[in-house]
Amino acid sequence: MSSTIPRIIQLSQNVVDKIAAGEVVIRPVNAVKELVENSLDAGATEINVSIRAGGLELIKIQDNGHGINREELSIACCRFTTSKLREFEDLQKIQTFGFRGEALASISLVSNLIITSRTANEICASKACYREGKLIGQIERSAGLLGTTICVEKLFQNMPSRLAAFRQPNEEAHRIADILIRYSIHYPKISFSYRRLDGNGYDFRTSGDGDQHSTIKRLLHEKASNGLTNLEFNNSSLHFSAKICLATPVAIFTSKAVQTRNVYFVNGRSVESFRLQKSFDSIFTSRDLLCPFASFSLLIDPQRVDVNIHPTKKLVYFLCEDDIIEFIGKGEGSK
Repeated sequence: MSSTIPRIIQLSQNVVDKIAAGEVVIRPVNAVKELVENSLDAGATEINVSIRAGGLELIKIQDNGHGINREELSIACCRFTTSKLREFEDLQKIQTFGFRGEALASISLVSNLIITSRTANEICASKACYREGKLIGQIERSAGLLGTTICVEKLFQNMPSRLAAFRQPNEEAHRIADILIRYSIHYPKISFSYRRLDGNGYDFRTSGDGDQHSTIKRLLHEKASNGLTNLEFNNSSLHFSAKICLATPVAIFTSKAVQTRNVYFVNGRSVESFRLQKSFDSIFTSRDLLCPFASFSLLIDPQRVDVNIHPTKKLVYFLCEDDIIEFIGKGEGSK
């Protein structure tokens, strides 16, 4: 064993950027989630997602949002460039999905990225290509509808060990379908479509007519969408309100073949909430029941929510979390 003491050095910016990108874009579904949230922030009412090879060969997301100005495309994939945050204090009241300015930068560092976008003030669209976080060539004029189309090609091509970990493209495709189903259910006024280009036709398409129950029935199996019931909760002292949509509970001893699905959103953001999940499950298991499907939508004063917890933003902290969960767990809502 060498007795040489390794020297402390400062990592190059390229290495730092790639490490950070690997934390934000862990697998294809993370790229899809970030790009869909960008579309939602852009006010899109139609979001179309196409993939190939589980998103490793291609992810294409097309929306009809407000678009990106031509002059902003040159810095669109630079780290910490954002239209959603100006001061650190703005995090205390952030209501957009994005805020760090890392999504496009991280994706472009681990793929070939092409952005085609047109705003309402522009006659034609503009097209820009990026590789390893840098603009390649010139921004070109292009045909394009109002909105933005982003193509992510050869994801993780420069991270062979990460790429080798994804041996089941179908599993990645299912993960992408799952997150899109979550957003489709939570945003029934937005039309979503999902298509695997190496499959047969569309996996699903929602109408965007605003009917959450019909959207759930379209996307989920019969038992998960049977007897849907809405509950509403409000508590001004805890600064929150909630809407919950539940399917008819079934007996645990007859539910072995039932696949359960719970969807959690806090201030419009898809999150994981193990504590809420545990509390919710205990309500039914104490009665030997199981709920096949539940959608939770919590609205909490943004100043009482910390979204800057995890690189993928899948976790949030909020004040009085125990009290809010207990309030919901007691079932003090109204139909």
